[in-house]
Amino acid sequence: MKNLTLTLDLVRRGCMDVYDNPISDRTWRRWKRIVMIPEYAKTVTQEQAIALLTLAFMKREMPKAKLTYLKVRQRLAAYPELDNKLSQRLIDIANTFCVGTDLPDIIYQFACRRVSIRTLYRWGKKYQIPFSTEARYNHADIMRWVAIAKSA
Repeated sequence: MKNLTLTLDLVRRGCMDVYDNPISDRTWRRWKRIVMIPEYAKTVTQEQAIALLTLAFMKREMPKAKLTYLKVRQRLAAYPELDNKLSQRLIDIANTFCVGTDLPDIIYQFACRRVSIRTLYRWGKKYQIPFSTEARYNHADIMRWVAIAKSA
């Protein structure tokens, strides 16, 4: 699997799925600090995303435990199949849904073309496809935008 770069919003949604509860902003900051993600980072690597998902999984199992990055890495090393499952979960997260602000990053991953939010508004007007930065897009909508990006 190639090394993905994902937005933190997508990873946070994935962590909420794994954790089975909403994650407060304070908890999210703490989790990012545990996994050594810079405070104002907007994107993370695949390795960091898997570490965050593993942390969410461990917190679901042991909510009161004091977890460190070392414990997260040890869990991943002890269970290699967990790494594979979480990698697949990341692909599913990236492909199933997104909000409009994440769409340029996803288009770049699939079409290797950088587009701006303004360009998406322009294309939406041209092809009569409504675009909003707050709207949620499913896999079919994402693939339609990717096809437009590849043809443009």
